[in-house]
Parts: sequence; C-alpha cells; structure tokens
Amino acid sequence: MIKALFIICLSICLAPLSRAQAATNYDFCTLPGGTSADAAEDVDARSLPIWNAATVHQEISRLAKGDGLRATPLAAYPTSYVAMTAARDRERCQGSLKITDRRSRLIGDLLADLMSRWLVLSVEDCKSGSTEALGICGSVSRTVQNKLGTLESALDMTAVYLSSHMATAIVAVAYDDQLWEQEFPESTHCLSHPCSSSVWKSRADFLKLYKPYYDLNNKFLAGNLTTVADSLQNACLIRGPAFAIGAKILERLPLENLFKSIRDETFSAALATLAVINPDTHPMLRDVGGKYVTQFDEFKIWETPPQSLVRAERNSRALLANSLLRGGLGLLGSKSAAELERSPACRD
Repeated sequence: MIKALFIICLSICLAPLSRAQAATNYDFCTLPGGTSADAAEDVDARSLPIWNAATVHQEISRLAKGDGLRATPLAAYPTSYVAMTAARDRERCQGSLKITDRRSRLIGDLLADLMSRWLVLSVEDCKSGSTEALGICGSVSRTVQNKLGTLESALDMTAVYLSSHMATAIVAVAYDDQLWEQEFPESTHCLSHPCSSSVWKSRADFLKLYKPYYDLNNKFLAGNLTTVADSLQNACLIRGPAFAIGAKILERLPLENLFKSIRDETFSAALATLAVINPDTHPMLRDVGGKYVTQFDEFKIWETPPQSLVRAERNSRALLANSLLRGGLGLLGSKSAAELERSPACRD
C-alpha cells in the first residue's frame, strides 16, 4: 500500500517535469489544423503545447463572443484579432510572411503562440486591475473604468499588444530553456540559472537573426486596416461606414513606418531586458526542475515591470492610440457601451 502511494505521488510530482522535457513541435506550419473541424473542442486549450490555426480561431472567437465581452466595447479588439490572425496565418505559411530560416521560424511561431494565448488569458482572467497596469490587463481596465468606446478600446489594446505585450512574450521566448535545448546549438543552452553571459549573447544573436522576419509584419499591419474595419462593421461594433472609408484611405498612406517605429522599440526593449530580470517574476514563465518554460495555466502581471517595457508601451499608446483618440474617433463610428446595450441585434 505504501509502495503504491509512493508511486502515485512520484508520478504526480514528476508530471510537470516530464511535460517540460517532452519534445514539442514548435513549427506552426507543420501542425495539423487548417479548418474549424481541426480544433480540439473537447480538450482544454490551455493544456495544448502549441495552438494550431483552427484553435487560434476557435479560442479568440470564443473570447470575443462570450457572455462577458459580447456586445461590449471590450469585444472590439478580439473581434478584429480573429480576422487579422486568419489573414496572418494564411500568409505566414505560404505567403508574404513566410519565414524560410527554420530556427527563426520556430522563434516566430512560439512568439505568436504566446501572444495569442496570453491575450485570451489576460482578457479572461484580469480582474479589477489598475488602469496603469502594464499590458493587456491595464487596457482592459481602461476600457471598463474610463468607459471607452469600441474604437478607443481597440486602438488602446492594439498599442499595448504591439509594445509591452509583445516585448514580454519575446523575453519569455528568450528564457524558454526547452525551446533552446531542443532546437538550438549548445552555445544557447543554460546549464544553470542565472545563465552565463555567453549563453545570453548566443540567444540574443539568434533573436537578431529573426528580426528581419519580424519586420515583415509592419507592411502586413499597414495593409490590413480594412480587414479590421470590415470585421468591426460585420460584428455591429461600429456605426456607419466612416471608419471603413477612413481605413481604405489610410492604407494608401506610408503607415508601415509607424508600425516599424513602434515594433522596433518593442524589440529593443525586450533585448534590453534579457539577463536583467529575475525570471521568477516573469508572468509567462515557470520554473520546472531548475529550467524555465513558458506557461499558460495562470494569469499574472508584472509586479515590478521592467522600465524599458513601460516606456515602449507609453510611447506606443502615444503614437498609435492617443493621437487618434484626440482626432475624434466618435466621428468615425465608435460605439459606447450604452449604444451597444440598446442594440439587441448586435448581441446575436
């Protein structure tokens, strides 16, 4: 009896470690799952090592249409995200966003996975956060507490997503020992934490090799404003055609430089944070047997956020969200929570 209990206890205690050490297919484009039928609906999505295209679509759609968000301004960003990730995932495997270098592709795939999953986790689990909190949770709080409309909320969350949210995920990728030990040369392997300076240099060098592929998204973002506008209009989250018309006009302007400015600072902020933070404080990481791996089970926020990430978010919001907010988004059809509440058809 005692032996049996010991075996059961041992198996439970070692389960997290065995999962961390099991080989993971980080290569998004080789994952099965191109249609909604391929999403694992009977499986807790948080338990999956990597989300395929169908699961991304399923989980973000579920978030946007769930009882907590449907027909509220908070639904605006997830709704546009469904449309944008569908377009992105088509391009990342065969189109303009395809990454030909395998190791850079794996970095990009884990980064994209982290950002999608933590968007869902943050919006679902952020409870009564401060409007000054770093990341998606702060944006959720600003939408609710400052009574932002649909476009204001979507733009604020976009600015956060492209800055502190993305930088936090890049840092998590850099610390994920399982990824580096499974897919990268020994120069990137951290034998014990804190890692040596040579390990951080090697990991940073691979991140820099990924940067040109990261930059491909700037043109993609600038060229898909109508994708965002159409998704919001179809979901009854904006009023009239003004925003859709404005999006078509904006796509003809050199907005790629705007996204480049924001995302370049994001990347630099992440690199500046490497080897500086205590990984135990990183919300997307957990320690398993002395190794750090990414985690999706528990929502956390930065208790003491790195200042480079704080600056990146502040500058992104000033460049993207605040400037457009001052331009009067209400005139472009932004809907308030009260307007959405008065539109029963928009809740279907």
